[in-house]
Amino acid sequence: PGPIFHDDPPLALRWTGHDVQGLGMDAFLDLNLARDAQALELAVDRLPLPTTNVTYADVHGVIGFRTAGLLPVRRSGRGLVPRSGADPDSGWDGYVPALAMPRSQDPGSGFLAAANARVAADGPLVSADNAPGYRMRRLRDVLQPPGTLTLDDMQRLQLDWYNPQAAGLLPGLLAAIEAASLDPLAARARQTLTAWQQTPHNEPGAAGAAIFEYWYLALADEVLGHRLPPALVERVRSRNYLLNHALDRILLYAGS
Repeated sequence: PGPIFHDDPPLALRWTGHDVQGLGMDAFLDLNLARDAQALELAVDRLPLPTTNVTYADVHGVIGFRTAGLLPVRRSGRGLVPRSGADPDSGWDGYVPALAMPRSQDPGSGFLAAANARVAADGPLVSADNAPGYRMRRLRDVLQPPGTLTLDDMQRLQLDWYNPQAAGLLPGLLAAIEAASLDPLAARARQTLTAWQQTPHNEPGAAGAAIFEYWYLALADEVLGHRLPPALVERVRSRNYLLNHALDRILLYAGS
């Protein structure tokens, strides 16, 4: 299915870039020269790789979102682990048609939000390494209320310091240590966090933000260290999205 890149055990790599089906990277040029939404959509349809998300707005007021690139139609599995090349079910049956790729144009909400999070719960798997939905939800919370947004509103959103992750995790974390006997420094940190969680903003100089991040990484070492060897813990910590998905789920739902 693809070139051998490892001999023992023998491993081959099947990649969409080895079969671009006559599509070309000149689609990037057409993408940059598009004058309206229709021309941009046609360019995106011919973009073979990399798989990426494209958001756009044209001078006519059309807004849209597209996932570009080739995605294989897998007979089985999701492409997350190696599979036996001798198994016919490990193969591909062509590619997902462009019209079946995640997309949206002029949604009823009046806006589109994209922040490296998973864009579609259903449909083909575009990526398994997506950001947690915190930033996406923050965008929606700010943009959804009815009314007209001004330029100043959008500037404030670009500089928004609100930390949705801390807002979701701190109530449970602080409740867990509410009755704990702490040394003076830890007790002061708890007091700082308790006050900060009322407005959890990561603006420069916010002691609560620094304490939360330090505590979060300490919890990662403690929780993951019981199950994983140190080298693997360090690898998980280096993958921010993976760490957030794993640890946040444990902290939020372990007791349920």
